[in-house]
Amino acid sequence: MVRKIRYSLLAFGMLLLSIYKMEAQLDIARVMLIGKNALYFKDYIVSIGYFNQVIEVRPWMAEPYYFRAVSKYMLGDLQGANQDATLALERNAFISHAYMLRGIVRHALGEHTGAVADLSHSLLITPDDQEVAFNLAAAQLGANEYLAADSTITHLIRRNAQHAQAHLLRADILLHQKDTLQATQEIGQALQIDSTQAQAYAFRAMLYARKKDYKTALSDLNRALHFSPNSREHYINRGLTRYQLNDYVGAIEDYTSAINIAPADPIARYNRALLRATVGDANNALEDLSVVLEAQPNNYMALYNKGLLSMEVGDFRTALTCFDHVLQQYPYFQMGLLARANAKRGLGDLAGADRDSWRAYQQQKGRIKKEPTNKGKTTRSEKDETIERYNELVETMPSAMGMDDKATLPQSLRGRVQDTDVTIAPQQAFALNFFHAHTLQGIPPRIYQSVEVAHYNEAHPHAKLRFLVSPINQTLDSLSTIELREQLLTLDAHPVEEVDFYLRRGITSFLLVDFKRSLADLDHALTLDPSCSLAYFMRSTVLLKSQELQRVLPSEEVGFLAPTPEQRNNLGIVQTQKPAPESKSSIRGLNAALEDVRKAIAQAPKFAYAYYNKALIHALMGQMDEAINDYTKALELGGHDLPEAYFNRGLLYLSQGKKEEAIKDLGQAGERGIFQAYNIIKRIQEQP
Repeated sequence: MVRKIRYSLLAFGMLLLSIYKMEAQLDIARVMLIGKNALYFKDYIVSIGYFNQVIEVRPWMAEPYYFRAVSKYMLGDLQGANQDATLALERNAFISHAYMLRGIVRHALGEHTGAVADLSHSLLITPDDQEVAFNLAAAQLGANEYLAADSTITHLIRRNAQHAQAHLLRADILLHQKDTLQATQEIGQALQIDSTQAQAYAFRAMLYARKKDYKTALSDLNRALHFSPNSREHYINRGLTRYQLNDYVGAIEDYTSAINIAPADPIARYNRALLRATVGDANNALEDLSVVLEAQPNNYMALYNKGLLSMEVGDFRTALTCFDHVLQQYPYFQMGLLARANAKRGLGDLAGADRDSWRAYQQQKGRIKKEPTNKGKTTRSEKDETIERYNELVETMPSAMGMDDKATLPQSLRGRVQDTDVTIAPQQAFALNFFHAHTLQGIPPRIYQSVEVAHYNEAHPHAKLRFLVSPINQTLDSLSTIELREQLLTLDAHPVEEVDFYLRRGITSFLLVDFKRSLADLDHALTLDPSCSLAYFMRSTVLLKSQELQRVLPSEEVGFLAPTPEQRNNLGIVQTQKPAPESKSSIRGLNAALEDVRKAIAQAPKFAYAYYNKALIHALMGQMDEAINDYTKALELGGHDLPEAYFNRGLLYLSQGKKEEAIKDLGQAGERGIFQAYNIIKRIQEQP
């Protein structure tokens, strides 16, 4: 027994010693700070890697679990976010925003009761947090607690009458309580506060459609699509509205637009199939129904319509197979029996056709027949599986807030090139990188050419990863992150007192959001070679990005913050972060970045990206004329390879009231791939 105790104590001591050694090798506070930095810059995969390191060493800490939950939520891993938020709360039960995050995730997962409990607890800890109150009301609505939801959102509106989304959410709650008049008034109030809310117009259009005021509904849906041109739901509902107005061609066009956004969307495909069948386009209608059935094999209405259309094109065998499956599920479907009788007759099975016809006759005689309910142009909800409504178009039921949307990757914003909700903000600075920038789906990757970088690569032909130029807002995928970590381990294992070694390791640390180590390596590179233009350029960029982080998160101790408003905008309050006033340290940092980029230009006077970054720094310092001059110089040197310079110079012209110059530059930027520019042009032209 004594020997066993000794062995146990020895094992425990060795465990403590191993943990101590691991912690000695890992600066917990620094790794946490780097992880938070990565989270802020949307490098979610990178941030998870840092939080994993802390969790491995200090599994009892709540903070890394919470921030890892935020990262997983932003990557769409709702179950993982739920688990990590729970682990954080098991370690610290007083983290308000961990309760809020878990409540939002549970709401998205349809676990409304748990969401209400979590958000109520969060509000108990932070009773003045309007965002928690907003999400609590949404969760209460999801749990069918209408009176509680109305009370919560009404209290929020009393405290902040200009909260447009709160009015929209209250409209949704009122509609569930059958108070259409008051709901319409709340939507009107929301639009008075913010007239650019696409969801508000779509929601009000639904109310007009219920009153059969389709022309007014169409007008609202046109506005909704003006402000949110990539919403498949809005296209589907406008298609329904045009169908009611006998505009079949326009309805088919809308469903085609919805399908271009979501190619496998079953509602858009089903509705387009019915309309194509109506106008005699049976073959294309069958193609749409095949896509629906691939996604929903048990969609018996689609299967029945496929059978009818197969008969129309003479494919009686396929039709018979379809009708057999439908009648197995709905054996008393009289129209199905008659249809199968026709299919059998087409195949020469007259006896089988007679049997089905006799059964249909007996059902009619015994009053088993169910009359079709679609007298006139009625539509059905997606959940309505009444087989007799097979020839009715499906409608989507928009909520005021679109609260059923799932969390998505940041890349889910791709393609929203004319969305009026796009924030007017300059394109970011450039840095050295090892990977090409990601681009929007369907658009060729943008390659940024640089003679200076090409010459450097030629001088170092044996390097495993070649230098590239890319915007600093580029996020890394998991493979790129793994490759960077492997490179960092290799560099650390074989240090060399050369400029290329420290420059390469500085860039690697920068891409892994370790700014402190990056600056140290770049400093050392410049002590070895004070004429290295790329090192000056890179150090300036690191300083610039560090300043951005300090302006938004001025304290190193971020604490248990909620996700940023941009990260939460699909389930929370949409608001704009107000930048902190420029501090003396911030001004010093910008001056240091400016000094470095000037030195880079002195060594490489034709380096267009250095002029571009210099312009950005001048703009941050309020020196607009200098910024415009630098953008002009960057364009002289970089030309078509720098549409970002056109975009940013256009914004500066706009800030100076020079609309014609702004539109010209933004047009050049849009033509070369920065499609947000078209939205801004539209907004400029719509101004009186």
